[in-house]
Parts: sequence; structure tokens; C-alpha cells
Amino acid sequence: MDSDNSEIGRRIRLIRTLRGIKQNNIADALHLTQSQYSNIENGKSKLDWHTIKEIARVFDIDPILLLSFDEKKVLTNNAQIGDSNALHHIMDAELKEQYEKQLWELGEEVKLLKEEIEYLRKLINEQK
Repeated sequence: MDSDNSEIGRRIRLIRTLRGIKQNNIADALHLTQSQYSNIENGKSKLDWHTIKEIARVFDIDPILLLSFDEKKVLTNNAQIGDSNALHHIMDAELKEQYEKQLWELGEEVKLLKEEIEYLRKLINEQK
């Protein structure tokens, strides 16, 4: 079994990039900083079995696949690319946060436009 940290890190990075997921999303799901997660992908962190199992859980794959990577198995394992419950939760939360921010910004813009309309109405009334 090939358990070299740099090789496992390379496999993890490959899975993540094949699925189009950002490092910070995986790091958040693992309760790590982006830097700590980057060290895993770069083979700079010693990986224990618990960490390997957690990473596999986030990717919704069997942990053994991280140790003996087969690209075809990873891409067709129970779910298609990016179809992990943990990642859906992350993406849903991220998307919700983005929408809430956009709604707040639009609400602020509406307030400013209403103030501008009121100001223009006053100017028009003063010129009558």
C-alpha cells in the first residue's frame, strides 16, 4: 500500500480539482485552516488514519481510494462529481450567504434610490 504523504496529498488534490472544489471549502469541512489543508495536499503534513477517513468522508469516497487511487472509481463512486452531502452543505451555506449579502446590498441600493427620488421631487416642487 502506497501511503507516502506526498503521494496521498497529490491524490487528494487531484480528486478536489477534478471535482472543481476550492481548497478553502474542503478545509472548512475538515475544520482546518486553508493553510493546514494546503500542507496536506503538498505532503507537508503527516496523515493519520483519522484524517484520511475525514477527508474521504468529505469527498464521499472510501478512504482506501486515497491510499490506492483509481481515477475511474473516484469519479463514479456512488455519486457523480461534486455530489457529496458534506460538500452540498458547504456549497448551500456559501450560496445562501452570497444571496443574503446580495439581498442586503440591493436593499441598501433601494434605500439610496428612494432618497434620491425624494430629493429630486423636492427640487421639482421648488421650481414650480
